Amino acid sequence: AAKLMATVSDSVFAFQNYGGTRVKIDSQSLITAADIFQVFPFDNQIVSVEISGRDLKTLYNREGNAYLAIDYNSINDYQNYRIATNDYLFYNSFNKRIFEPTYDDVVVYGDLYETFYQLLLNLKAAGYTTFTTNSPILLNNYNAFYPAQQNAQLSYEVFSHLSS
Repeated sequence: AAKLMATVSDSVFAFQNYGGTRVKIDSQSLITAADIFQVFPFDNQIVSVEISGRDLKTLYNREGNAYLAIDYNSINDYQNYRIATNDYLFYNSFNKRIFEPTYDDVVVYGDLYETFYQLLLNLKAAGYTTFTTNSPILLNNYNAFYPAQQNAQLSYEVFSHLSS
């Protein structure tokens, strides 16, 4: 989930709470919308803001379910970086010191469930028959949920369901 959030928002770092992802998907089974809902049962929105390198390091060292797209040692404490998380963690009082100054600058990228569902549809349209955590993240560059992905490498318009 963290890597998906980072890719959708063009962020260098993303994190997801462990409780926000409930079950794993068996890559050998047919994946249905109900399966995805079991993975992401909450209406969590993907949000993104810029924070200082110092705060990025704080989050990285504190959060276990995270994805970092750059080398940790290259993070400059005084430079700003785009990061992503879900709205539950963003507005949680535990992260208030870091995120409250950015409340006016938050960008919302859409529902995590819907984003993952669209990713699976795109993989299917591209010919993939299984999903693993190493599967590529293929996003639509025409979808309003993905403003940061206007220059996505691949674009697929999908008119079928996963199970068809």
